[in-house]
Amino acid sequence: MEECLSTEIKALNKVLVTQGSDIDFSKEHIPHLTVLMGNIPSLENYTQILKGVSEVASETKRQKITVTNPYIVTPKRNFLFMDVAPKNRIKTIKYAFFNKIKKYMRFDYYGMPKVSPHITLGYIDTITGEIEVRINEMRIEHSNSVVSKIGISPASDKGTCLKEVFVVDLVDV
Repeated sequence: MEECLSTEIKALNKVLVTQGSDIDFSKEHIPHLTVLMGNIPSLENYTQILKGVSEVASETKRQKITVTNPYIVTPKRNFLFMDVAPKNRIKTIKYAFFNKIKKYMRFDYYGMPKVSPHITLGYIDTITGEIEVRINEMRIEHSNSVVSKIGISPASDKGTCLKEVFVVDLVDV
């Protein structure tokens, strides 16, 4: 996503870190829109995934997106997400990548293409009333952005990207 939105997401995350979030974008975690997530069982599968992602990316246009203000994910109430729209167009893109690489990867629930497009903003073990009030007051100012790249990254135990190991540009609009 564009730098303006990424900077704002990092600023919101910084507030959450002061409230105990395990996800810290100033350290190892990278803000991202999850497309797919799971385990890759072999180096051969990884090679096929790189090839498949490159092929789909070469046919996928850069996407204008908007994001919602942060909210607490129910029912567990630990993760904080921001939804990404247009949902149907993003889901179509997620399925295009999924259909190309599904035989090379084992997907977890949040890594499936059917999951609503979102950005994970934070994870807090216990969200108190005070923290919930702060979250409900959070506002995103620059909700419009463009997604212009797709990357592959190892994931943390909270499902966040840790380091981009492969990045491909999407096609100009």
